[in-house]
Amino acid sequence: MKREALDLGYKKLSGIGALLLFITFLLWSGPIESEPNKTPFMEPEVRQAFENGLAKFRAGQFEEAKQLFARVTELLPNYSGGWINLGSAEYRLNQLDDAENHLRKSVRLDPEVEQAWLTLGIIAYQKGELEAGLAALSQAVYLEPDNAHAHMYLGVLARKRGWFDAAVDELSKAVELDENYAEAHFNLAMVYAERQPPAIELARRHYYRALALGATPDADLDRLLKKAPISP
Repeated sequence: MKREALDLGYKKLSGIGALLLFITFLLWSGPIESEPNKTPFMEPEVRQAFENGLAKFRAGQFEEAKQLFARVTELLPNYSGGWINLGSAEYRLNQLDDAENHLRKSVRLDPEVEQAWLTLGIIAYQKGELEAGLAALSQAVYLEPDNAHAHMYLGVLARKRGWFDAAVDELSKAVELDENYAEAHFNLAMVYAERQPPAIELARRHYYRALALGATPDADLDRLLKKAPISP
């Protein structure tokens, strides 16, 4: 199962021995291809740089894509899509400060582009800026309420904030929108498992669904679920 995931770390779960919450993020967002109602007229040089940047990004050549999208922003500085694509390439290069600056530039130009808020939320999380991450991801969910990924990311950050009910709500919405979302099932299982008392049957249901979808088994959660009695 091919998934592009970012391991953002582990968080020990209170009250369940050595059980660990494995936080994974499927960063699905790529560059903005085009926005029919928002894309301005592009001179041939700008259009060529933009299209070449897309091709390089799709090929995984992020440094080359960065240079091309930087050229787009030089030639068309008021186009939000150029800044989003530049920030997305920098994010893939782990240049988080530059990516954040350019994505913030994009949302100043167009505050309604969900993808920029989504990536800003993930960057904030990686930088340990939890409140900023929650704010950005909440905006992403507001702008695109049917985006399963945005709900999943927001649920994980809500869990880290200690808002368990909100985490369950967001992760449940993610799996409602995408029943085959392994990461959402996995993180929902972990949240149910660490509740006091644990919601074992709900944890079991989502954990085994995540495994069936290709998630990597977690030894601690395996032991917990095997020790717990199965409800009739």
